[in-house]
Amino acid sequence: MASQGVETLDFDETRIPAGGEAGGWAECGLIDSIGHSLQGELVHQLKSEIEKVADRVVSLLDSGWRRVRVVTDHGWLLLPDGLPKVELPAYLTETKWASLCGCQRII
Repeated sequence: MASQGVETLDFDETRIPAGGEAGGWAECGLIDSIGHSLQGELVHQLKSEIEKVADRVVSLLDSGWRRVRVVTDHGWLLLPDGLPKVELPAYLTETKWASLCGCQRII
């Protein structure tokens, strides 16, 4: 990112932007790691984690950043009994064994 002119901020760093056109990058929150460790119990921590993200956005705007876009790399499916599983009959698949990509192709 630095080679493209993107300013990177440390996890808790807040500073005035240098003015580069490429913008900046800052990470915050622990939603992903908490979700992996707590699984369905994540819902009890979610409000405080979202408040941390909102506080980070406000602090960046207050320090001079003109715009902040919040992005995530994935979402969560929180189902109390887990995801339902459906077994495909062998005649509906090319192979019952996972291919290199871990997928099954339906014919």
